[in-house]
Amino acid sequence: MFGNTWNRLVFLSGILVLVMNATATGEAQSPPGEIPGTIVVQSDTVSRTRVGQDSRQVYGAPADSSWIVIMGASEKKKLDSLGQGGLSFSRDRTRVAYIASERKTQFLVVDGEEGTRYDRIASTNLMFSPDGRHVGYIAKEGNKEFAVVDGKEGKKYDTIGETISLFSPDSRHVAYVATSGQQQCVVVDGKEGKRYDSIGRAGVLFSPDSRHVAYEAATVDKHFVVVDQEEQTQYQRVEHGSLVFSPDGKRVAYTAEADNKRFVVIDGKEGKRYRRIAGGPVFSPDSARVAYGARTGSTWSVVVNGKEGPRHQSLGTGSPVFSPDSKHVAYVAESGDKQYVVVDEKEENRYDRVDERGPLFSPDSKRVAYTATAGRKQLVVVDGKEGKKYDTVAAGTLIFSPDSKHVAYVAEAGNKRFVVLDGQAEKAYGRIGAGGPIFSPDSTQVAYIAEEGDQWFVVVNGKEGKRYSGAATLEGAKMVSGSFESLSCFCIGDSGMYLVEVKAASLQAPSPQNNMGSLLP
Repeated sequence: MFGNTWNRLVFLSGILVLVMNATATGEAQSPPGEIPGTIVVQSDTVSRTRVGQDSRQVYGAPADSSWIVIMGASEKKKLDSLGQGGLSFSRDRTRVAYIASERKTQFLVVDGEEGTRYDRIASTNLMFSPDGRHVGYIAKEGNKEFAVVDGKEGKKYDTIGETISLFSPDSRHVAYVATSGQQQCVVVDGKEGKRYDSIGRAGVLFSPDSRHVAYEAATVDKHFVVVDQEEQTQYQRVEHGSLVFSPDGKRVAYTAEADNKRFVVIDGKEGKRYRRIAGGPVFSPDSARVAYGARTGSTWSVVVNGKEGPRHQSLGTGSPVFSPDSKHVAYVAESGDKQYVVVDEKEENRYDRVDERGPLFSPDSKRVAYTATAGRKQLVVVDGKEGKKYDTVAAGTLIFSPDSKHVAYVAEAGNKRFVVLDGQAEKAYGRIGAGGPIFSPDSTQVAYIAEEGDQWFVVVNGKEGKRYSGAATLEGAKMVSGSFESLSCFCIGDSGMYLVEVKAASLQAPSPQNNMGSLLP
């Protein structure tokens, strides 16, 4: 586990936490980059930085530089280096943890408090519980590894699995895969399960309601699923990563293989055997239906609750998608060198490619949208109608408003990026920051981060906020009566990383080039 992860990449020189005060519209703006705040981590080396789209992995200064951690107004502590992998935040972004190194030892710093020193701490397993109250990680002392949760050490093993669920959805349980000698077991809340020759690479799976635990296990020549410590039927093979709980936590499905045929097992009952299974199984939101792709002979079909749909030459990447009300199914199919979306067994237009994220249903389940490629251009298709073609449509930005009436996404043309709202391109900028656009709960506002040169700012319904130096990602928002009160952003600057809360009331009036007012009643 601790091999190549301890490389020479380390995370950004710092993080600043601040909350901006609201300013009146039209008030004179201070120069970019003048942001007051408290530095909690800084480096003695100035270097270029980059940040991942989720703002969790930031790399910059070399590992052999020294680091200064400012614990408070007066206390400063110089460290040899900071652990690879970046900062880890709680979901509500109110807590932060990172791995620090000093005199050939490593320790975790959580909200400025130093933990116990160990030989190594695995950055890949550092995580907060969903409710943000607990923090866990895997540490190493000598030739043994063990889980540490809220500072309490678990039993020592030869290794702890690198892919672990760790915390349950309700944050009340902890689970991981442990290895002793040539055998592995699952440990749940400190209690060891039965030992097997191996546990599946997917690790431990909690049910959405946190009441059940499942995983793949194997003996010398047999593979099977274990649910709440009870072994299910043994098979020639269990497809890695296919194990899934239903949304209500009461059902289990996975793909298995016997006699060189593959089939889906749902609640212990085997489905029809096929040459291959792909894209699933996946449960509908109401947990009543199960869908997956299956191959018979040279053709493929999507199977829903045992019923085979139309046959296709092939199926696109990804699983079938259920609508929020569970009544509709959509997926991507292929014929020759073309791809197309199928909604409730009806084929739509064919394109060179359909985005691998597949079709997106609106919240009311009545509309479908997706991104397609035609020649050298990309476009968004909504309800079967093609939008304008652009150089690119930014992956993962397509979104419906909560009331299902509006569609927004980020597109690029002529080296400029812009938000497209209901088919209309808004003001173009150098770049649109990751995390946007987002709609307000009442669907009357659209927000995103725009960048021009080395400055970034928030845009809400065309109103531009104060400009700051660096680059930023949109992390979330606070609401009042369904509308935005403030937007939370991560900013990466030359001297550190900032958490910035931009008040919606401080934004400037829209320019004539913007059309965001179309959302307003």
